[in-house]
Amino acid sequence: MTQPISTIAVNRSMTPSEWGMLLALSVLWGGSFFFTGVALMELPPITIVVLRVGLAAVILNLATSAIGLRMPRDRPT
Repeated sequence: MTQPISTIAVNRSMTPSEWGMLLALSVLWGGSFFFTGVALMELPPITIVVLRVGLAAVILNLATSAIGLRMPRDRPT
């Protein structure tokens, strides 16, 4: 009889690379909230929203073209 996958994953320790990735994620995620708070003291919220969404759109388009995918040009029927 096999054990469920969740039981197997919980019973092992994290590797040093997993700890490093968790630390990097917490710095990036926490830094985002910190810098948003700082930016809100100087800029109106709508400006921050437009900048963040616009930057994300540019990055996603660059990443899409970097891996060789193209954006659809026509509507699905």
